Amino acid sequence: MWLLGRMYYTGSGMKSPNYELSFKWFKDCAQQGNPQGEYFLALSYEYGLGTPKNYKKAKIYYERAAAQNHNDAIYYLGLMYAFGREGFPQDLEEAALTFKKAADRHHGPSMYYLGVMFLYGQGVAVDYENALTWFDRSVAEEDPRTHEQALKAKKELWSAMQNAKAFNDNTY
Repeated sequence: MWLLGRMYYTGSGMKSPNYELSFKWFKDCAQQGNPQGEYFLALSYEYGLGTPKNYKKAKIYYERAAAQNHNDAIYYLGLMYAFGREGFPQDLEEAALTFKKAADRHHGPSMYYLGVMFLYGQGVAVDYENALTWFDRSVAEEDPRTHEQALKAKKELWSAMQNAKAFNDNTY
């Protein structure tokens, strides 16, 4: 069922997407406890695709799919915590914990965002070594959604760390 919903969602084989029909199929699928249906239903609610935006319902369905170890649902839930939404306050500590759950399951985008959080001390203490590790792991996953950003961040952070080390070695 979720595949049919996704077909309408992407417009595959059609002139254009039909979000109203995709929403219907995702909702039917989610009501049966299918994590893919729950995830796509959450996306529909978050972005108002085929239904009015409803962040509270989006969070509920992301959580349901995340409870079934759906990595993208865990990631999008982390994004909701990281950026906040109307009626849904920002919580950087919860965002870091949420990204860590998917990162531990080899989810490249979650690894990248966890690296960013360690780099800037968002919800966690600043830790350049940890940031570099998460950027490196994200690069290794080769996820096209974040591969280039992770590679750039890894190179820039490594270079800055080497420059700081060289400066410190020459200062003392």
